[in-house]
Amino acid sequence: GSLLANADQQTQEYYYELGKNIGLAFQIHDDILGIWGNPEETGKSTSTDLIARKKSLPILFGLAQNGEFSKLWEENISPENVSIL
Repeated sequence: GSLLANADQQTQEYYYELGKNIGLAFQIHDDILGIWGNPEETGKSTSTDLIARKKSLPILFGLAQNGEFSKLWEENISPENVSIL
């Protein structure tokens, strides 16, 4: 929008950073809801991302801890055992 409005470079950079940060915040929020959200409110199962082995921010954080979570993540994840994660 700022580019189309012929805004100055500083304004364009400001809105670029703003958009990027809003996008990151949205994605982090979505990642959290994908694991701990209420399926009735989100419209998707909380196990979908885990079974698909999506490395969302909470998953990456857990893997970085090099603890039991990392070991569990390496095992096959199924709908039956997803709750142990």
